[in-house]
Amino acid sequence: MSVATEHSASSVFHENWWLDAATGGSWTLLETGVQGGYTARLPLVLSSSFGRPVIKLPPLTRTLGPVLVRSDRGGAAPTARARNGLMEELIGKLPPGVPFALTFDPSVRDLHPFAAHGFHIELEYTFRIAAQLDSNAVWKGLRDYTRTVVRRAGERFLVERSRDTARFVRFYAENVAREGQTMKPRPALMRRILDATVQNDAGIAMFCSDPAGVPVAAIFLVWDRSFCYYLLSTRHKELAGKGGGSLLTWEALKFAAEQGLGFDFDGANHFVLQFGAEPTPRWIVSRIHNFERAAKLVLARLA
Repeated sequence: MSVATEHSASSVFHENWWLDAATGGSWTLLETGVQGGYTARLPLVLSSSFGRPVIKLPPLTRTLGPVLVRSDRGGAAPTARARNGLMEELIGKLPPGVPFALTFDPSVRDLHPFAAHGFHIELEYTFRIAAQLDSNAVWKGLRDYTRTVVRRAGERFLVERSRDTARFVRFYAENVAREGQTMKPRPALMRRILDATVQNDAGIAMFCSDPAGVPVAAIFLVWDRSFCYYLLSTRHKELAGKGGGSLLTWEALKFAAEQGLGFDFDGANHFVLQFGAEPTPRWIVSRIHNFERAAKLVLARLA
């Protein structure tokens, strides 16, 4: 593992401790020289797919991508020419011929060099709420119906903030098993990642329980200097109904407001629109071999 300085991380998913937990320390850091007073860095995780090496996101890691780091305390923002040069240098350091697929953090805008080198660039959206210092302002952003659901759920359930990762993983595993699904990632790996967030004051669980203290739903949040992220959620469908998840989401938004952070729902669906979230573009950048691309085209035609 190459060590990155703390200020180089643009999100919690770039942090050394996160990458160590998610990969067991099996990651590396590409770094350029200085251009325009900045360097560029890109954490890479080399995995295996069908016996072949691939570069992809590690478990529970929502985004990665390049980060520009000021090489000294002075200097202005890097010029477009410098940014382009830094991206070109990073691309030149990628392992040749290895398939590549990463979802870049929404802050990454310098995509032209990747397109010029034949990378495929696909637009997707996450939904975000800007940082609010007053949770009342967030509350006003909820739809009337959603506020009603949250109020009624608050009368039925209790919400608890917890650093107990073992309890969260156990509840998550129970719900997955009840639905006959396979848990991903496996419990031990999920626990290792969540433990790392709690140990670095960047993660917390929230449990929604009935009056007898039986959990009906739970979520896990992580955060960095700018955003709180909706990382995981789980619920007992028969016990939670519709209200448990809505109540927990509202409590998560309140938590983010208390910290002065924006909120990232990590994805887009109709549910998050009820909470006043706004679409935010981010980019999936990938490179695959020609024969793999041809195979995808053939399969698409046969579908």
